[in-house]
Amino acid sequence: MRITGSDPTVGASGGWLQGGGHSMLSNTLGLGVDRVLQFKVVTPEGLYLTANACKNKDLFFALRGGGGGTFGVVMESTTLASPAIKIQSFLFLVPNANQTELEDVFGIIVDNAEGWAEKGWGGSIRGATLVYINPVLDNASAKESIAPLIEYAAKVEGAVAVLTEYPTWGAFFDYFSTTFPTGVGANLAIASRLIPKENFATSESRATLVNAFVEAYNSVPSMLLLANAPASFPGDGLTSITPAWRNSIFHMTVSATWAYNATSEQAKSTYSKSSAAADILRKITPDGAYQNEADVYEPNHEVSFWGNNYDKLLSIKNKYDPNHLLDCWHCIGWNQSSLRFRCYL
Repeated sequence: MRITGSDPTVGASGGWLQGGGHSMLSNTLGLGVDRVLQFKVVTPEGLYLTANACKNKDLFFALRGGGGGTFGVVMESTTLASPAIKIQSFLFLVPNANQTELEDVFGIIVDNAEGWAEKGWGGSIRGATLVYINPVLDNASAKESIAPLIEYAAKVEGAVAVLTEYPTWGAFFDYFSTTFPTGVGANLAIASRLIPKENFATSESRATLVNAFVEAYNSVPSMLLLANAPASFPGDGLTSITPAWRNSIFHMTVSATWAYNATSEQAKSTYSKSSAAADILRKITPDGAYQNEADVYEPNHEVSFWGNNYDKLLSIKNKYDPNHLLDCWHCIGWNQSSLRFRCYL
């Protein structure tokens, strides 16, 4: 078994891994960067290097969260595999939820989020639809811990609450990826935010968070809450992702699309709409966002994506790519005035 994204189109290496690599199992087994053992990479100066915990350790650190397409061309990566484990899967759904039901569901989720993370739950939430998995609990313990949603479903006509045991992660993944496929080919303006444990600390902060989630959900076509932060996996302290990942319960994304024949102004307006939705959560959370699913207008992106790792990453960038041959929007050491970005909105 290995950690993967939530869709078959997401590769196990490349940008998913080098940017962090979240998974529905990340709460208990870590992010992709927590499980990578080695990279083989061609640097911009033409060197073919092996980077691991013993050789080229600085490059290994940079590739474990510094972002894809930044430090070199990764030719090969080696990641840790784990024995097959049983997965408890919980599906919850309130069809066509009204505003009151939506607020109720978000309230239950926020009130229980930290406790569920401690018990091994991870997954995704879209409005009043929730898919959670647990690789730690048995079926009876899973049912007991997720009881608040089961009890709520019993009170709402048409609501669904189903707990299923899968023999392996692969068996669950096949079900999830075919039942909830990710669309492709759409023009997508996305923004993200990491939601730290501090926002769950008191009844007042939880109420504020619920209101923010409801407001963000109602302001864009799509809002997704991902319980995929490594809340129960401390890591080895040698990854270059923002430390905010380790202190978070949720990773939230908001998104909106524009038509294939839209004008540049219409596209820009769509990006602004997603950014405004993210602002609702920015107002009540410290800087922290996932670079792979980030707002193109992300304020203070150096801190949001890498926290206090940015200066070290910039030094490594200058060592292995002194001429900054590799550059991309909001990447380590990016040159905003470069002509390659003249088409950006």
